[in-house]
Order: sequence, then C-alpha cells, then structure tokens
Amino acid sequence: MPRAKVTSKGQVTVPVAVRSALGVETGDFLAFEVKTDYVAVRRVPRLAETLEGLRSLMPSGPPRYATEDEAVAAYVAEGEAEDLGKDVIVAESPGSTRGEHTCGC
Repeated sequence: MPRAKVTSKGQVTVPVAVRSALGVETGDFLAFEVKTDYVAVRRVPRLAETLEGLRSLMPSGPPRYATEDEAVAAYVAEGEAEDLGKDVIVAESPGSTRGEHTCGC
C-alpha cells in the first residue's frame, strides 16, 4: 500500500502509484471523502470529461433554425408569445415625450 508523509504545512506528495491509478496529471484536483477511519481520494473530472459525458443530452443533427429571425418566427407561430403585449415596460430617455424618437441616429 502506497504511503505519504504529511509535512509541517499539512501537504503530502501523492505517490506515483496512486497518481497513475487515478489518472492524475499536473493541475488536476483531488476530492477527499472523509469516512470514520479512512479517507477516500478521487480525481475531480476535468471540464472536457464532464462536457463529453453530457454530449448525449445535446440534440444531434443540424440546428433547428438557421437564423435568429427564423427562431423568433417559430416561437411566435407556436403561440408561446401570446402574452408579449401584456405588462410591457418601455424605457424612455429622460426628458423625452412618450413615443418621441430621441436617439439622434
């Protein structure tokens, strides 16, 4: 069984056999699960590994809509935007009259 000595700063060098078994590389993070009389050490998955694991949840094939306009048109056509006109807040420039064009373009 590999062993490691704790330094005065509470640091340990993870033995080569343990690093190899866990696939630990420089910069990786380790998670420690404290049990009653021992500690389980696990390598925290890298971001790329996590994303690869989620790939199966992503839709496959070509994008559903090619442009933003097509996506908006589909959203409106599906009736999901039926309440767009309710409780709309219009931000106006200070000192402007309602409906007056003030952007200077």
